[in-house]
Amino acid sequence: LWLVAANDFSDAGASNEPYDTIDRIESMLASNNDLYDQSVYMSRLAVASLATINKSKAHQLFSSSLKTAGRLTNTAERISAFVKIAQRYYDARNVSLAAKILSEAQLLAATELSIGDRSRIFGEIAAAQVYMGDINGAVISINNAAQGTAKDQLFTRLSESLIDQRKFNRAQLLLDRISNDTSFSRISLQLLSHLVHLGSANKARHLIDLYIERARRIDDVSERAVILSQYARLYVRLDNARAASDLFAESLRLAGGLTGRQKEVVRGLVALDQARSIRLDDAKTTLSLGPANIMATDAEPSR
Repeated sequence: LWLVAANDFSDAGASNEPYDTIDRIESMLASNNDLYDQSVYMSRLAVASLATINKSKAHQLFSSSLKTAGRLTNTAERISAFVKIAQRYYDARNVSLAAKILSEAQLLAATELSIGDRSRIFGEIAAAQVYMGDINGAVISINNAAQGTAKDQLFTRLSESLIDQRKFNRAQLLLDRISNDTSFSRISLQLLSHLVHLGSANKARHLIDLYIERARRIDDVSERAVILSQYARLYVRLDNARAASDLFAESLRLAGGLTGRQKEVVRGLVALDQARSIRLDDAKTTLSLGPANIMATDAEPSR
């Protein structure tokens, strides 16, 4: 946060920034006894110094960062620190050294860590590889880190991170690795929404027709109905009214097979999607199918 503020002050014309802030943070780190924090944040300061075209200062900070990380006695912490430093070398455009550090981290994690620590560290390595654009390496690391649900969670988290960074092509490569249909559909909705919002409608049109089949395979009927309704909203935004109407109808058919409170909640969510799609008459019709107060507690009588 201090570095961001220092850059803002520099952009506003402060001639002493970000230099004063870099020196101040360096002094703070020198008095910090946590070797992990020292190593990780010194590498961040190195990148900040490089941005001020102070190459000698950056070199000194990177060197100190590596030496401090090497002093960590806990193997998992030491590997984790080197993984973080590798990403800062990538920021400094020293891609070969960043890749070499990650390669050594993988070897150490595989040979020297217990199962629990190994899974966590391989997850961190995968995140670093995704950050650096090495999707194939990240997939290998995730396969080493976890199995089943845990593996899906890693792929899901990293896909979301890439979507937030607007690195959509990379996100697609990880998205396709998610085996759970519900998780896949939720993340694919995020990807498609971003594409539509940023003006890549043609790409979104192509992908939505591919992704919709996974949504139709969701086991839980209520989840399937809600997600199909959200896909219908996307079709409206993509000017495909017919596909949207078909999906809204499919969602309502699925909701009709549910019972009690669950049926009303799902219908209410479908109606909300219809309203957000500026299909107000359809939304009113959907709500008229069941009790108006779908958010009533079980203790309250439905109206």
